[in-house]
Parts: sequence; C-alpha cells; structure tokens
Amino acid sequence: MSAHPFLASNLDKLKLPDGELVDDVVLQQTLLPFFAYYLPTYANIFYSRSSSLQMLTRACQFSTIRETDNLSAKYCPVCVYEDIYNFGVAYWHCHHQVPGVEACHAHGVWLGHYNLQGRSHLVGGYLPRSASASISPCNNIAGDFSKFAMGELEKIRNDPSERVGSYKQLLDQKGFITPHGNVRRQPLVQELRSVCTELFPESSPLLPSDSRDIKYWASLLSGCPNQHPFKHLVMNFVLMRMPDKSPVISALVSPSKKQDSGSLCRALLDENLSYSEIARRIKKSRCYVKGVALRFGQTERLSPTILTKELISKVVNMAKKGFHREAIARRYGISSGSVEMLISTTEGLVAWRKQCRFESKQRRSKCQIIRYMQCHPNAIRQEVKSNCQAAFFWLYKHSKEWLNTSLPKKSKTRQVERVDWAKRDSELAVKVRDLLKCRKFRSRAELEITLGSHGWLTSKKSKLPKTMMIMKLFKIN
Repeated sequence: MSAHPFLASNLDKLKLPDGELVDDVVLQQTLLPFFAYYLPTYANIFYSRSSSLQMLTRACQFSTIRETDNLSAKYCPVCVYEDIYNFGVAYWHCHHQVPGVEACHAHGVWLGHYNLQGRSHLVGGYLPRSASASISPCNNIAGDFSKFAMGELEKIRNDPSERVGSYKQLLDQKGFITPHGNVRRQPLVQELRSVCTELFPESSPLLPSDSRDIKYWASLLSGCPNQHPFKHLVMNFVLMRMPDKSPVISALVSPSKKQDSGSLCRALLDENLSYSEIARRIKKSRCYVKGVALRFGQTERLSPTILTKELISKVVNMAKKGFHREAIARRYGISSGSVEMLISTTEGLVAWRKQCRFESKQRRSKCQIIRYMQCHPNAIRQEVKSNCQAAFFWLYKHSKEWLNTSLPKKSKTRQVERVDWAKRDSELAVKVRDLLKCRKFRSRAELEITLGSHGWLTSKKSKLPKTMMIMKLFKIN
C-alpha cells in the first residue's frame, strides 16, 4: 500500500499497537478531520477506513488550487533538535502539515520542506533532518497565522462533527456588506491578497495570481463551502483580526497613501476632466466615478454627452485618414461605439476605409515578396511560396496577375532520354552468353544478381528477345 505523511489511508489493513484505536489515530495523528471540516461533501471518504490514498488526495482537491509542487512534508528545524533531545529521534508534526502554514507556531521560524523526488514507493529514513534546513525567523503575520491554524485544528479535533458555515454574518459585522446585502469584494480581496503575500517566504502556487483576482475567492464568498482549506483559513484569519464595523475603504488603504480613491476622484472632478480620463487615472470604472459625483452633488455632467458638429467633423476626418476607432476614441475622450456609429452613418466612409485597408494590405504583401526576392535573387517560385505564405496566397487571391509577372520565371522541365532497348538487348545478350559459357546458373534470379540486380531479366524480359533466346538455349528459366 502507499503511505502519505498526513493522510492515513487503508486503515482497515493497518495493524496498530495494543491500546491504540483507529478513531484516535485518525483524530489526533492525521489531518483527515481538518479536511472533512472544510470539505463536508467528502467527509464520508475522509472518515472511511477503506478509503485508498488516491481517493483521499482527490477529495482534498490539491489540483484545484494550482498545487504544482512535488509531494513534500514540512518540519521546523528547532522542533527537530528538541525531538532528538527529548525522544532520540525526530518525527513529523501534524500541525506543520496544514496547507498554507509555513511557520512554526511554537518557535516563530520558517518551516523546511522535505521533497519526494518522483514516485518513491519506499524511502528509507523518511524523517526530518536537523541539518537539511537553516533556521530563519518568520514575520509576525506568518507566526500569527500559524497559531491561528493550530487553534482551528484543535477546535476541529475537539468537535469533529461540526462543519464550516457561511461568512455572511461575519462579513456584516466587519462592515463588508452593503445596505443592499452585497459583498464589498474589492477592498476585501485586496486585504486577503496583502495578507497572503506575508504568509510565504517565497512565491507559492497557493497565492492568487493578482491582487484583484476576485475569481479566486468568488466561490467562497458566494456560500460554496467545499473550497480548499487554505481559503477558509485566510478568510477567517483576516476577518478575526479586523475591528467590527470599521470604515472599509479607510481601513484597507495603505497608511502611506495621502488620499484614497474617493478623494482623488473628487479632486479630478473639480478639474473638469472626463469620466473616462478619471477612471483611467484612478484605475476604477466609469460607474464608480459617476457614483462619487452623485455622492458629492456634482450632477451637472451626468447627462449623456452630446456629439457636437465640430467633434463629428474631427472624428470623420481622422476616420478618413485610416485611424483605428479606438485611437480616435482615446483622442477625443469618447467611446469606440460612438466612433463606430459616426463611421457607419457617414455616406461612403465605410467603403473608403475598406478600400484603404485593401490597398494597405496589397502594398504590404507586395513589399514582402519583392524584399524576399531581392535578398534571395536565385530563389525559385516554390521557395517564395514557402517563406512568404501569407503574402503569397493573399496576392494569389486578390492580385494574381501581378504575382505571376513578378515571381521568378518557371524553370524548364528536363526531358529524360528514353532507353534504346534494342541496343541494350544486343549488349546484354553478349554479356549473358559469355557468363553462361563460363559458369552454370541455377535460375534467372541468380543470373540477374550477377549482372547487377537491375531487374531487366524479370520485369523487362519482353523487351529483351535476344537475351531471352540465349537463356532458353542454355535452359535457364
């Protein structure tokens, strides 16, 4: 059977020492109750004595959290020294193996990793080693998170029948629920990301990819309990550290910032900048900017923007010159949809832009073919076609006449001289007669091999009557 550092599988096959019960081993010496608490759908698999290691690892959902590292067990270097001093041998501590815990709650140092290379079915001396990792102190957040995870593990062991609940009430206590019952996700996700970056000594696959990666936490916030335990631990840890009913925006903005997004947005509104420009500068949406304007009573610019004749004329002129609609929109601070509307409603402008794009594509393709032939003057048509495929086939479809006149001239095919079988028959008859006089051949194939294995005496015998007559005289079939 296969063994795992903190997931005991195939318990019905194990022979335990006298006095030890299977339930006690599962509860106190494994993380099975921990995963059963945070993944209640798979609780029956975790507590089943016949569950295999493959079933347990699938139920733990390691692959859904981008867990790309090799299988490893974690240990504290200081705990290793203490275990050797007290017991004579070091052992794996179960609370060190909690996903996301990278610091020792007792000594405040970073944990070391003992990796298994490949699928090692038998590893001798698979125990923590004191000299395999250096001792380095961890930061305060990582140490506090390790203590918090240890406390949660003890609570679960004391009451293994309990299951994880919803975070709606706790989020409401901390001020993350709007009056309409929605979750203020952006400030919450930013705080979760900032805490996650402090929990690991280096980059980890458990970290969300971006500070605004709402999808990473979306399932947890929507009330789906079956999530990776690391997400639950970080959510509880962050919410427990925050005071009740705190002003969300002011509490989550870094103290080094002199002004938050709201005050910066208001200052830019006073400068009469467009909503789109303000949204780009503060990295928020236009709806957020409109909300701030409504909050401070600046409603004079909330009416729809009217396209003046002067602005329409400028947009049409740039469109005639071939500028992209998004570039025109950025130039005049309007949406690309408005630019597209003006282009489509101006008579003949769409056809003109299509003609411009066609001619530009034609010039670009011709230039590519001409430059290639200038760099390779001895190239043949097939080489031009292979190295300039996109330009070649576009011109073949839209400008075939130019392509045929500009490509290198076709090389003349070489005419293969035909074989004079009468002459060859006379020459071969002489050779066959001389050979048959000198030695005896058992078959035509043997004679063919002596002549050089050309296949003339077998596949071309109808074209060699003299040779066949001589072979018949010497009785060779």
